[in-house]
Amino acid sequence: MAIIMMLLALILGKCSGKPDSSAEIIRPVRFEKVIMYGGEQTRTFSGVSKSGLETNLSFKVDGTLRRLNVEVGDQVRAGELLAVLDATDYNLQLDQTKSASTQAEVRMQNTRSTYDRISKLYETGSVSVNDYEQAKTAFESARAGVNSARKQVQLAEQRVNYTRLRAPIEGRVANVNAEINENIMAGFSVITLTSGSDIEVTVGMPESFIAMIRDGDTVNVMFSSLAGENFTGIISEVSYIVGEASTTYPITIKLEDPSEDIRPGMTANVKFLLTSEDDKETILVPSVAVAEENDQNYVYVLKVLNGDTATVHKRIVTIGDITGAGFEITEGLEDGEMVVTAGISKLSEGLTVRMLN
Repeated sequence: MAIIMMLLALILGKCSGKPDSSAEIIRPVRFEKVIMYGGEQTRTFSGVSKSGLETNLSFKVDGTLRRLNVEVGDQVRAGELLAVLDATDYNLQLDQTKSASTQAEVRMQNTRSTYDRISKLYETGSVSVNDYEQAKTAFESARAGVNSARKQVQLAEQRVNYTRLRAPIEGRVANVNAEINENIMAGFSVITLTSGSDIEVTVGMPESFIAMIRDGDTVNVMFSSLAGENFTGIISEVSYIVGEASTTYPITIKLEDPSEDIRPGMTANVKFLLTSEDDKETILVPSVAVAEENDQNYVYVLKVLNGDTATVHKRIVTIGDITGAGFEITEGLEDGEMVVTAGISKLSEGLTVRMLN
């Protein structure tokens, strides 16, 4: 009997160590904010300021960084030495090419002497045509070898010069991307140099609005670090492809009268007045956000609880036409609401979820 009781105690002890299977698992979901499309509307998007002329400087050869003469914020002159790579290997290559060039010069001088002597003998009929042609060919080959060796010396000299990075223009150091003793690959941006007084702002524009953006449009720009100041900007460039590692289209805005207090890298809020050819205002949602059940279309709307946690609520909607940006919603949603855009078949009313950016 005692043995049975001990076995029961062991079994109960093991069972008590099991994790609580009733713990709630919060499902992550992706979402998108509902937008009003068409008519005339004002929208604000975040952007970042940058210099109108920005140059990324890099070495043309690989090497180990031995000297770095500048820091972020330094003002530099055109031609100023900014950074230096270890040139030991390139100097050795230069010495080798110079030695090879010297040897080629000696061979050419020897073949020239032979060719001159054979030419004189050939004129008097003392040597054959074959001997003359051989001497001529040897001299021309040696002369070509000298030209090739000289070019190799020039290339080696260039490689040595490429280990020294100089400022192409006057400007200010905006970024330094390397450290002493770091191995640098050719083409890697070591230093970013900005110059000129022009300031631009770049903004990522969502697909839903890009068709309403035009070169030359005027926008209002505000910087969080310059409270109370508004600046007028002109759209100078609208990209036709999305940015790298992004789903938005880059927009470039040139400030008409920038303040001296505006520096590259500042966060900006840019207000756009958007108009479309269609005067009708319509709410659009991605097609993946809409599902159908019992001949009714519905979406799941997020109600934020705190932080990135929310509850989902089923909402019956009436859809109109389908566009390149998604479904037109004629009834059931309001501008600014958030709808789930992935995995809606696995959701249920009131379920708590975690919002993914």
